[in-house]
Amino acid sequence: MVTKSEVLYSRFQKRAAELVGEPPEPKKKAKVSAAVVTEKGAPSTEHSEAGRGEGPGSRGASSGGATVALPCPAPISQVPGRQEAPSTDQGGISSMADLALACPAPILRQSDRPPVRPQFPSPEPGNSQGATGPPPLRPAEPSLPSSSGRQGHQERVPYAPGWAVFEGDSALDNPQTAHEVLRVALLLADQAKIRSMNYGAFMDSALCSAIRHLHETETMMHIIQDYRERARRHQRGHEEAEARRLVSKAERQQLQTRMGAAEDEIRALTTELEEEKGAHALARSEVRAAEVCLAETESTLAIREQKVREAHLKAQELEARLLDAQSLLVAREREMKNLERKAGYHEAREKEAREQAQNAVKLFRESEEFRDLLEEEGVNGLIQGFKDFRNQLR
Repeated sequence: MVTKSEVLYSRFQKRAAELVGEPPEPKKKAKVSAAVVTEKGAPSTEHSEAGRGEGPGSRGASSGGATVALPCPAPISQVPGRQEAPSTDQGGISSMADLALACPAPILRQSDRPPVRPQFPSPEPGNSQGATGPPPLRPAEPSLPSSSGRQGHQERVPYAPGWAVFEGDSALDNPQTAHEVLRVALLLADQAKIRSMNYGAFMDSALCSAIRHLHETETMMHIIQDYRERARRHQRGHEEAEARRLVSKAERQQLQTRMGAAEDEIRALTTELEEEKGAHALARSEVRAAEVCLAETESTLAIREQKVREAHLKAQELEARLLDAQSLLVAREREMKNLERKAGYHEAREKEAREQAQNAVKLFRESEEFRDLLEEEGVNGLIQGFKDFRNQLR
């Protein structure tokens, strides 16, 4: 089964062959070849096995002691328009700029040779050569867990690396500054993972990353060219549409002039029709005014007849009311006479009652009982006055 790494590597080989000038290989339908050996003008350059960045074969050598060569169809430094990559440092590991710009010659590694781990420079700013030993461990460095279950129970400590870079330093001109920036940029877990990898596996992963980056760049260039071609086609279509728009605009102006003339004719006919409608409406208004006057005269005549009838009815009602009023007046006169008689009788009775009451009061005042009551009320009033005075003193 063809993997993504093999497809990327085959595309990179084809691109490198086109840049160097070699004839392209014929396309294969089923899968990409696992081993490609080319000998053209180069002294015994071996390409043993296609590099698989994701497979297990590219990360380590076999146990039988065979030599493994990293796949590189043609050094990128030989490609026209590219500069030659700078040399590596004393520790044996090239900088990240070397990994991104250059593809070194095939690296042979014996199985009995101990793996070489990548070294990091010393963080001291005065050391220009760069130390080969790893940076010292910090007290707050979290230990790598052996399993996922143990990681959940460990306490997580924040990582705060120390910088040895000063203002004015440049990572583009000074390799030591670049190494320091790389050391701080990598976390402790990433540094431990890189140290655990051997040199071949580290270079394999770095080269696969560089090839993948080159392939992505080339794909983006093709996409940009495709979009530029589409833009040209769209521009041509836009120009054609603009020309059609100008033609349609001229036709629209002609149609607008014709429509203006037709509108003028319609306005003239409309004014004539409105004049005729006005004359007809004036005649109809005169007829309606005459009809209204006739209706008003008929209504006034009917109103006057109704008023005469109402006046006759009111006269009859007034006569009937007058007769009733006369009869009521006679009855009221009789009642008044009766009331006057009753009033005289009641006045005589009232006068007699007043005289009797005055006589009774006079007799009561002259009696002894009235005197006793006056004495009791005087004594009671005096006692109550003493009580009120005593209460006021309190």
